[in-house]
Amino acid sequence: MKVYEVIETQEMFRGEIIEDYYIIYEQTENKIFENRNNHLFQQERFLEETVNVFKGNPHSTLKK
Repeated sequence: MKVYEVIETQEMFRGEIIEDYYIIYEQTENKIFENRNNHLFQQERFLEETVNVFKGNPHSTLKK
């Protein structure tokens, strides 16, 4: 079983790059569990940091 937990997310460079583009930073903790005899055991744990760029405006759906 995989568990993804968002630890932090924030909008970066608001209004500083190009109008109608949004840059989102996200830090996620990823955990992998194994089920043995009806007990969950954590196998792996790692942090992942991503930066996504979206195009759109506040009145439309953002596109990656």
